[in-house]
Amino acid sequence: NNRPREAREMLRLARTAGSALGGAVAAHPYGWGKFGGPVVALQAVENLIVAEQPRRALGLSERISAPGAAATANTWNRHRLDVAQAHVALRQGDEATAVLAEMHAQAPEWLRHQRMAAGTFERSLRVSGRRRLTVKQRELAEFFGVA
Repeated sequence: NNRPREAREMLRLARTAGSALGGAVAAHPYGWGKFGGPVVALQAVENLIVAEQPRRALGLSERISAPGAAATANTWNRHRLDVAQAHVALRQGDEATAVLAEMHAQAPEWLRHQRMAAGTFERSLRVSGRRRLTVKQRELAEFFGVA
């Protein structure tokens, strides 16, 4: 809730709980999500974005190679949006577009309903500095309904 200090403390506790699980995954029987060390890392990236530390968010994200068993598809997709936002914050529009294009290829129905994705894409266009859109940018512009 945009309170980085409290978020750091909650992440410290979550890391402790995640390490106590070892490599195991805790899953709620009614589907509210899964929990484990990798999910804590994904949340840490999101918290760094909220705390306006995109370089640190990308550094941490580079150490997370795949969603793993602990992350749901939604959790992983949300993480990838955080990565795109970090690229935009660092004025790396092409890198943000590449992340969004990958998401579009892998989870178009999920992506279609994410307002943050459309906003991130619009900001990526502004920071890319291109006068003409690339093929990927045109496809995403059509997908998101961005003129």
